[in-house]
Amino acid sequence: MHRALFHFAQRRLLQVQRGLMIGKISRLLSVTLITSGVLGFQILATDVWLRTTAPSHALGLAVFAIFDLIFAAIVLWKPKFALVGFFLAFVELAAMTADMYVGAPAGVAQDAFRIYLQSDSAFSLLLWLQPVVIGIAIIVFRFRSMTTLDKKLGMSTPVKVSA
Repeated sequence: MHRALFHFAQRRLLQVQRGLMIGKISRLLSVTLITSGVLGFQILATDVWLRTTAPSHALGLAVFAIFDLIFAAIVLWKPKFALVGFFLAFVELAAMTADMYVGAPAGVAQDAFRIYLQSDSAFSLLLWLQPVVIGIAIIVFRFRSMTTLDKKLGMSTPVKVSA
């Protein structure tokens, strides 16, 4: 009887710890998404050449920045949407990388555009932030799926019983 109660309490403690961990990691994911959105808007506000020469690129950046901020709020509200943040960051990373190698605006040499983008510290930071968002989103999703499975099974990770 005492052993069963002890194991129940131990499993419940693990579930609570996972829930707290999901909350902390979700907040970290939200902060990185907010940072990504703010960096996007900072680029739009300061880069006149991008807005005038490549308005479609500027529009795409604005859309990504808006979605970053929206999903930052959504992930705080419901951590199960972390997977959407993963896909958003993945698409953003792919679009930014494609811009560097095949997405030069009309009339601009691709090498010159790539050098221009790489020399922009805000663009570089935004580019490197996307794998961070992807990694954090995977961690949130993994913790979330473990907790969901625990609830469905009515238990946490198996606990070894010693005699």
